[in-house]
Formats: sequence, structure tokens, C-alpha cells
Amino acid sequence: MNSLLRRSPLIRAQLRAARNMSGHSIEHAQAEAKKWKNISYVALPFICVVGVWVGYDHVTHHDHWEQVQYPYIGKRDKPMPWTLAGGSECALFDYKCARKLEEAKKALA
Repeated sequence: MNSLLRRSPLIRAQLRAARNMSGHSIEHAQAEAKKWKNISYVALPFICVVGVWVGYDHVTHHDHWEQVQYPYIGKRDKPMPWTLAGGSECALFDYKCARKLEEAKKALA
């Protein structure tokens, strides 16, 4: 197909008139495209394998970070605006503390 297009005088004139952005011939551009296509065929499976390996390593060896309980971290000088009427000591998104508080209220009732 490529050779048929090059034989046509009209196409040849258009190819000569068109600006080659790479500064090289069409054959060079095709060779570069083929080279990068082959590189991609090698690189993409490698990237997938490394991604699976890193994901597995993260899931199996992930250490959970524990916050050191310094005295100034949980300091409450005034009641928080989201506290219930009973005045809970739970932070806004501390769901474990809120669950324990609810269980304690149910146990007292």
C-alpha cells in the first residue's frame, strides 16, 4: 500500500510539499514508530509485573503506624461543637470511640 501511494505523482508532490516535523524521511519515522512499538511490548508487561509485585509486598508486609499518645494531642479546653448533649470525649471522625460510647450508654440503660 505504501509503495502504491509513493508511485502516484500527486501523492509524491504532497509528500515533498509537506513539512517533515522530525527532519527525516518517512522511512525513518516508520522505523522509529516500529522501534517504540516494540519497546512498549516489552515495557508494559514489565510494568504490570512490577506493579503486582509491589502491591503484594504492600499487602503482606504493611506495618500499621501507631500514634504516640502525647498529653497535648487529646487536649480539650472546651466542648467540641459536634458533641452530644451528654458531652462525649470523642473526636469528630473517631468512630471507634463513638461506638464504645454508644455501647456504654446502652449498657447503662
